[in-house]
Amino acid sequence: QEVGRQRLLNCLERELITATNDSGVDLNLAAAHPHRSGQLNFVCGLGPVKAHNLRNRVRKLRGGFVESRKDLVVRGMLKEKVFLNAAGFLRIRHPSKFVNPVDDTRIHPEAYLSTKRCQQMCADALDIVPPGEEDPELFFEQVKRVMDDSSRQLKAKFQALDSNLDTNWEPEKETTYDAVDRVFEDKVGDLDLATYADMLHDQDAKVGLRFTRCFHRLQNMKMELRFPFRDRRKSFGKPNVTESFSLLTGESPATLPYGMPIVARVTRVDEYGVEVRLESLNGMLGQIRREDMPAEFHAHHADLASAFPRNELINTAIRSVNLERQKIQLSILEERLNPSPESILLPPETSILSTRLTYLPWRDDKFNLDLAVQDYRALRPKVRITAKPRDADEEKKNFARYRKVFHPDFVHFKDMEAAVDGLKSKPAGSYLFRPSSQKKDTLVLVWAFQQGMLKQIEVKESGKQSEDTLGSTLTIAYGGLPPEEYESLDEIVARFVEPMNDNVNDIVVTPHRKFVPGTSEEALKVLEANHSTNPQAIVYGLHLDKKCPGYIALSVYSSKGLRQDFVRITPSGFGMRGKTFPRIEALLSWFKQNANKAPPVTKSVSKSARRESRWRGPESQYSGGSGGAYQYDGPGGAVQQPYPGGGSHQYQQYGGESSGGYSRHHGAGGAQSFGPM
Repeated sequence: QEVGRQRLLNCLERELITATNDSGVDLNLAAAHPHRSGQLNFVCGLGPVKAHNLRNRVRKLRGGFVESRKDLVVRGMLKEKVFLNAAGFLRIRHPSKFVNPVDDTRIHPEAYLSTKRCQQMCADALDIVPPGEEDPELFFEQVKRVMDDSSRQLKAKFQALDSNLDTNWEPEKETTYDAVDRVFEDKVGDLDLATYADMLHDQDAKVGLRFTRCFHRLQNMKMELRFPFRDRRKSFGKPNVTESFSLLTGESPATLPYGMPIVARVTRVDEYGVEVRLESLNGMLGQIRREDMPAEFHAHHADLASAFPRNELINTAIRSVNLERQKIQLSILEERLNPSPESILLPPETSILSTRLTYLPWRDDKFNLDLAVQDYRALRPKVRITAKPRDADEEKKNFARYRKVFHPDFVHFKDMEAAVDGLKSKPAGSYLFRPSSQKKDTLVLVWAFQQGMLKQIEVKESGKQSEDTLGSTLTIAYGGLPPEEYESLDEIVARFVEPMNDNVNDIVVTPHRKFVPGTSEEALKVLEANHSTNPQAIVYGLHLDKKCPGYIALSVYSSKGLRQDFVRITPSGFGMRGKTFPRIEALLSWFKQNANKAPPVTKSVSKSARRESRWRGPESQYSGGSGGAYQYDGPGGAVQQPYPGGGSHQYQQYGGESSGGYSRHHGAGGAQSFGPM
């Protein structure tokens, strides 16, 4: 009850991550049984989203069984970087089928899939030739023989009558590797790993690689061959009062000595005294009893409420610490706040204090009391209140800006401006989360659409435990699509940011056949130049516009001039004129058939939409009729631009002589027909 819910959850999550990765997770068992699948969420390198995808892919395998760690990469169940982070904690086991024994150890796959060092160690221990690439089962047999030999030696050591080895022996507590080798006397204990490590270091140096000496890694591999995934957790012991106090408060009796000056904030007043909160000590509770106040407050009829208004900051000194109640008794007496040096700097046997834990040290026989008193009076000023009382509005405003969000891509308000400026120089696809400076219960996703082009997207929070914690439900309404709900920031990255990066890459990085690189001005010059070589043709292209992050400009040059639409990038595809297409080719095909149709008139842009971005989603509106004007409701508001010429526009298949490109055909009413784009 004294600890916040979010802090408890964070501590529990850290402990679950530590325990899960220390003992490993049986991947096949976790994928087969839903009640055990939650362990994968805490494997380093996975997280809830990647763990969910991995479980689904394992279940889709034939038999629902992964035969080796290597299959995780070969069959595309994990990407290479994720595999390198998580593989050492995933155990591959099967009750009836023989699998690689090393896949059930903490030995990282790099040691036996890339460098073959584990194969060399096992072969040297057995004094045989290492197996080749074409015979992996021989390696499995050699590892099994080495493990069985170590197991037999340890069992014989425990059963020996003259053995002084305790059954609770913990090899991790041995100070040297040789001490463990003397206990075992097995085949891997005879290996000279120091010489082997020097040889590998020299080999790497000859080819220009500068790796650190791998002696300790080789020793850890040897320990895993002896104790595969040994459970190193200690038996749980109930903490005592002092340990509980330190775990819950982060303090100890040594850090809270008698007489230590501290500033406290008044929370309430009762008949016994004043209750305070110590903000500098993680918000611990304190009490000032009447006997620790000046004499005028000792009587019960004294008005404490008027003397100590709520939220007032007062000077106090520690009198005692109640470890069981995790509460500090304080005093505001003048002799406690500014005590006489002679009353503190006394030997323990003559001191008036009941504890040796004091704010100032005790003196010994060689201590010069007169000089100490002079220094004490000169150097120890009175306690001064450095923080000013805050009114309710200011406190609520500052409180709302500090968020207890623990995520590597989240930046707090004080670091927000520098982080956003730094994001401008990062590559396309980078992102960060920040608190909203204008709305409560709102985060802002800042997405680097391209380098120097940032798109800011609001994330609404709901289901919050408190004002400063992250909501359990995060909602994004973007691109005219229905609002989408997410459970965490990692899920937003996996289901929102990464799909949009993939869609941008399909046009810009691949690149698309109609993409024109460069700035908007450079792209328009290229399109205009191509059109000038054949004025009867219509030229179109996709390009970037720095004024419009999150959109791809679709520019069309014809004999009537330039016309532009804007393609909105969304997680589900590409949006234009209120429609969403899964592929850019489908959007272009639809555009060629429906470009002459004017979309519904869009509403005027709201102020909040203009604040979110310099541009609101540019949904183009073309209108024919007299004057031939067309307009599009751009992100900066409704913009009208005269379209050269009058009449309606019709896009039709042109089967004339110039069927290889766009040609202008004048029919009744000034209609146009175009060939395939």
